[in-house]
Amino acid sequence: MKTLKLKTLAVVVLLSTTIFTSCEKDELPKPTTNPNPFEPAMKVGDEAYYNVIMNTQTHENNFSIRVIEDLGNFKLKVVSVLQMFGVSDTVIWYEDNTGFYRIEEDGNKTLIASPNPNVGDTSYHVSGNDTIYRVVLEIDTAITVPLGTFNCMKIKEYIGGYNNYSIEYIDDKGLVKFEQYGVSPIKFELNSRNY
Repeated sequence: MKTLKLKTLAVVVLLSTTIFTSCEKDELPKPTTNPNPFEPAMKVGDEAYYNVIMNTQTHENNFSIRVIEDLGNFKLKVVSVLQMFGVSDTVIWYEDNTGFYRIEEDGNKTLIASPNPNVGDTSYHVSGNDTIYRVVLEIDTAITVPLGTFNCMKIKEYIGGYNNYSIEYIDDKGLVKFEQYGVSPIKFELNSRNY
């Protein structure tokens, strides 16, 4: 049960990471540059490191997210690693005209953010027997982490029927801070990134 919770946590954190890469429809000509001016194009080797805070103890640079492969059409293969528990997860990030998504290895597609988010926007997806909801709480809130202060979108994610939930702070380059509340409280705070 503990391993499942930790794997779920790693997946949730990766889900939180918004790197608005782009994918065009097949009938459109293939773009040569990222068509989304809001987000810089990511490349293989881009990575971010986070301090992990559990039970008031900080573990520096213990969680990381790294782009490992460019699949073309602005689709990227990304791996996240939670070192302290030996948990890793690999997913695909992509964007189309309806939003930024994550696709897990089992094909589960999750909307991370819509192109023009508004406070109160809600999305959901089904994973197994659970329905996972994401709600935009704030659009432009200042959050301070070890790397500095960032203006972020604040998103709450929760599973219907459970008391656990998470709060994610995301800027235009990805996840800045993640806070999980409930049975297994944990926080991730951005410590460094090379992009």
